[in-house]
Amino acid sequence: MIYSTVRAFNKGGLHSETTSNGVTIDNSAPVVVTSPTARDGVSSVVANTTISRTALSLHWKFQDVESSIERQCLSLSSHLFGEIDSSNLKIPGFIREYTYTNLDLHDGSKYKMKVTACNMAGLCTTAATGDILVDSSKPKTGSFAIETDHGRKL
Repeated sequence: MIYSTVRAFNKGGLHSETTSNGVTIDNSAPVVVTSPTARDGVSSVVANTTISRTALSLHWKFQDVESSIERQCLSLSSHLFGEIDSSNLKIPGFIREYTYTNLDLHDGSKYKMKVTACNMAGLCTTAATGDILVDSSKPKTGSFAIETDHGRKL
């Protein structure tokens, strides 16, 4: 805490004094508590994959003890630098999850989301998901090769 004291004198030599309530100096950026990850139940049972080509739901958590988190910026990008129908978003600092909707994701592509959290002092920290694979294709039925020669080499 830094305090400021002001003393004012009049021509008669009398003075009055007041001290501020104090100001906290924050020189530390927010800390990542939980890195951004795809939410269970909306994405897939397999980690870092999603079965939806139109929605992607994520959650994360930042913390800043000295000053609160003022704002966050979200960005979604493709590993192939393809076009995505989504722009960078600015959201309030208290939000811990977000669902992108009306996307046009491509099967077999990997996507990454970055979250940048900035505190009241203007200091920022960025965290990103790992690659999130999009796979909305249906499984294909296989077969057993019991009666063939190459079946024994499996």
